[in-house]
Amino acid sequence: MSKQSGRSVAITGAGGGLGRDLALQLAAKGYVVFGTALAPAEVQDLKEASGGRVRLMVCDLTKPEAVNAWAGSVSDSLGDAGLDLLINNAGILTPGPIEVLPLDAIRREFDVNVFGALSVINAYLPALRKARGRVVQISTWTASVPLPFNGPSGASKAAMEVFAAVYRAELKAFGIDFVVAAAGNMRTGGPAKTAAALARVAGEMTPQQRELYGHAFDTFATKLNSMQSSGLDAVSAASRVIELAEQVPAPSRAPVGADADEMLRAAREKSDAELDALRLQTVGLLATSASPLASPPAAQAQPARAKANVVLVDPSDQRAVRNVNNVLTLYQMMINENKAEEGTAEFLVPGYVQHNPLIADGSASLGKYFAGVKAAHPSAQVIVHRIIAVGDYVFAHVNFVNLLTDDPNDTGIAGVDIYKMNAEGKALEHWDTLQLAGDPKNSAPWVGPNIPRLNPNGMF
Repeated sequence: MSKQSGRSVAITGAGGGLGRDLALQLAAKGYVVFGTALAPAEVQDLKEASGGRVRLMVCDLTKPEAVNAWAGSVSDSLGDAGLDLLINNAGILTPGPIEVLPLDAIRREFDVNVFGALSVINAYLPALRKARGRVVQISTWTASVPLPFNGPSGASKAAMEVFAAVYRAELKAFGIDFVVAAAGNMRTGGPAKTAAALARVAGEMTPQQRELYGHAFDTFATKLNSMQSSGLDAVSAASRVIELAEQVPAPSRAPVGADADEMLRAAREKSDAELDALRLQTVGLLATSASPLASPPAAQAQPARAKANVVLVDPSDQRAVRNVNNVLTLYQMMINENKAEEGTAEFLVPGYVQHNPLIADGSASLGKYFAGVKAAHPSAQVIVHRIIAVGDYVFAHVNFVNLLTDDPNDTGIAGVDIYKMNAEGKALEHWDTLQLAGDPKNSAPWVGPNIPRLNPNGMF
């Protein structure tokens, strides 16, 4: 798409946040800018800020007659030239536990984020066909990695991404491109609205709902506010969206922000168990045993005999929570899921020190070692019995089964793994203490002739 002046753009939700910056930047580039606003004050604000180059109209996107009136007015003013660019930006956020949220609140989110967006696109298609224009749908990475207590937002954006894929195919013959811009956290005016919505939901919970979800939701709210407040600045976010709007050839979907890029890559590459762990890590959730969110998904993903029944970690210590989840996910990938090299690359620093004479230092060496173990013994598993995080250290009481034998009666090698973690939650060093469990001939005693037998009282 050319960057020459005189092109036209229509932007929903242009009265504030990302939409406002998009309108001002596109006007500065010479676009003729139309948009919707929520209130007359926003219309006046953009008129003054743009020197009259941005033309907004107050429009309720959930009312088809209002959308058609706005699109008709814009299309009439453009005439045979048609509309070059439509940016579907307007959206609302309805956070909260799905059990707690009224269905009408969820319907309202879909009315705005899905049905309102569809209404706008369809209303502008005749003008877009004339110009062989482009639609940019503002989405979010939570459509690909949905977060707890953020279900309606992720679900509504995911629905629009499905519609976007279908539109892209159906409109190809008319020369209309359809781009999904998956946004990360942005400092675009949204955080204040998010904080208000979070406070409202928390305040409306009944005592019973507070008992069930209060602590976890408060943790989520604090984390989400922090994430949004430290996100991409408004000018940079708008510039990135405009870059996608003008990119040739048009991308089908692209991230807006480094965090969005990371999450979209995770959605492509990680297993369901890993994504379950990631979504809890992202919002700081690892609840106590009294909560439905008691054990980390990496532990839940283990086979029945390998379940981490006890997780000891202070749920208010977010560093400890993160480190526990990272170590559990490392075990799950490295041994149970046969993704040793991927897991060690993700959760260990390259110069990782093993402190074990049988395995060379370095994350690559450990990854190759366990990849070889799984190749030789596909049934090898790690059982995590108990895990504790204290400061920079993680202590894991584990049992390795079928590590060096395929005997179905193998009772394994028990031990305590000790990890030293860095500020990013990656392991720097590792020490282990091992004990044979059960029959020594099945426990591969040649691993270390001085490994003691498991005492009757267990290890902890």
